[in-house]
Parts: sequence; C-alpha cells; structure tokens
Amino acid sequence: MAITSQSAERITAPARGTYVADTSPESMSPPSDPWIVRIQTALRDGMVRVVTPHGTEWTVHADKLRAATPVERRWFDSLVPRTRRRVS
Repeated sequence: MAITSQSAERITAPARGTYVADTSPESMSPPSDPWIVRIQTALRDGMVRVVTPHGTEWTVHADKLRAATPVERRWFDSLVPRTRRRVS
C-alpha cells in the first residue's frame, strides 16, 4: 500500500489506540512505505510501543510517527483478525 506522508500531521502526544504511520522505513535503504500501526503504550523519553494488525510489536520514537489517514485506518482494521462469537 503506497501512502505518501508529505502533508500528514506529526504525532506529538501519542495516546493508546491511536492509528499512526511509522515513517522509519522511508529512511532505510532501499526506502519502503510506512508501516500502519496503533499505539500500544507511551514510554519515557518520547518512545512509544506500537502494534501491527497481526500483533507484532516494536518500540519507536514518536517523532518518527504521523497520524494515519482515514484510508490507512480502514486498511489496518480490515487486517485485524476477527473472532466469531456463537450466539446460542
């Protein structure tokens, strides 16, 4: 999913559950699209723990995050495994 981050808003005070894009991969070689994740928890020194739709977690500095667009949020939600409940 190719998403550009040029006009996206940066995250300053991350809150648990906020949809964000980790822009760290854009500075890698070769560059890659940002990872769409959610804030798991805020840590000290500007670090946050993020989680993918499938449960992979890592720590990143908040200055590498930007707010996810509505399209990115829908994409994230479409990948979250859903548990079917049986109603008796």
